[in-house]
Amino acid sequence: MSDARRRLPRFMTASGLILSATLVAAACSGASTPGAPSSPEVSSEPAASAAAPAGSVCDDLDALKASITALTKVDVVAGGTAALAAAVDDVKTAAEALRGRASSELSSAVDSFMTEIDALKTAVSQLGEGTPGSGLLAVGTAITGLASSAQALEADFKTACP
Repeated sequence: MSDARRRLPRFMTASGLILSATLVAAACSGASTPGAPSSPEVSSEPAASAAAPAGSVCDDLDALKASITALTKVDVVAGGTAALAAAVDDVKTAAEALRGRASSELSSAVDSFMTEIDALKTAVSQLGEGTPGSGLLAVGTAITGLASSAQALEADFKTACP
């Protein structure tokens, strides 16, 4: 029993490090120029009525990015899988808000991201079941999918949120 307790924190630390590294890379890739203003001002929109929804979508995209950043900072050793699951839920909530405001052509990109979030949520909920290696592999696979989807999502929203 004590041997299993010693392995679990190392496993959780390893999964936390993988999660952090992968999501930070995804969140930071293609990021805006340092010092540039955030996207609420959408001066390139042709009509004032189009600028308000785009600003809302951009605010939601910024909130999603912030929730992904917060997910990468979860201390799995201190908070356990419950803290990780709560951070994943926050990302899902932010993605749902973004999907609610996104145009139909952009909502498919958010739907794809939501699928990856659900996969990560499932993998996290199964941590500690079975062998530690299998749980870590499932979380790693889910993180890879989420990172790829996050990059695609950011690319798809680049026109709407320059």
